[in-house]
Amino acid sequence: MFSLNGGANSSDIVEDHKNHKSIYYDLGFEWIPEGYEVGDNGWADGKKNRLVCIYDQEGHRIDVNVVQYSEKTIHKFDSEESRKSNVEIQGYSATLYEKDLDSVYSQTLVWLDEENHYIIQITSTGEAKNALTSDQLVMLAEGLRW
Repeated sequence: MFSLNGGANSSDIVEDHKNHKSIYYDLGFEWIPEGYEVGDNGWADGKKNRLVCIYDQEGHRIDVNVVQYSEKTIHKFDSEESRKSNVEIQGYSATLYEKDLDSVYSQTLVWLDEENHYIIQITSTGEAKNALTSDQLVMLAEGLRW
């Protein structure tokens, strides 16, 4: 499914074969799309804020961002000119924003874990050709552990 060669630093990777997931920058993944690798530009601020960047050879990018929020947190992202649909991710209500800009696309999936005070946002961008499907984005989100 995915390769550990050339991506994240080995100290940032933990293989959890018992639970069938890999952990990058304190985020667990049960599935990463075929042909994608975790980049070495992710980061973790303890369990508070975490970012994992995943790339393929065609220039597509997936950013998985988990941010702990407070009452004063303002979370912004570009949803202008996007189609909006509601989906369920791991029992949470989530919103999928899809944007087609000629030959470039963008998908953003966002939801709140109100119990633990996290905003989870997964954004997929790149050329429309061979782009990640919305079903694949949802599948990635379903297997995410924060």
